[in-house]
Amino acid sequence: AYWGGGAESQSVLLNGEASMAIVWSTRASLIEQDSGGKIKFIWDQGLISPGALAVLKNNPGGKDAAMKFIASAQDPEKQLVMFDKLGQGPANPAADALIPADKKRINPVDPENMKKQ
Repeated sequence: AYWGGGAESQSVLLNGEASMAIVWSTRASLIEQDSGGKIKFIWDQGLISPGALAVLKNNPGGKDAAMKFIASAQDPEKQLVMFDKLGQGPANPAADALIPADKKRINPVDPENMKKQ
């Protein structure tokens, strides 16, 4: 089965249409939660997909505003909030160090999880 969006990736597993899937880590933790733990996710053979932020030349907001946003987005405390609310793995290693031990299993960039991907 192929899914067309994040919500569908959850529903095909939760409704039993699929027994396994490749889904975003943010969705995987929700699937585990929504299934009451009946569906578990693992990192074995997972794929890490890095992201990037870019500042376009001559953008209408200007370079300074863009660089201020990028600096803010890299703040470890803010990345921890994104992880807590959305399950988004942190890009800043300092943020990774702030993740509580009981949440490390769902952190895609935790060193133990990275070894499996």
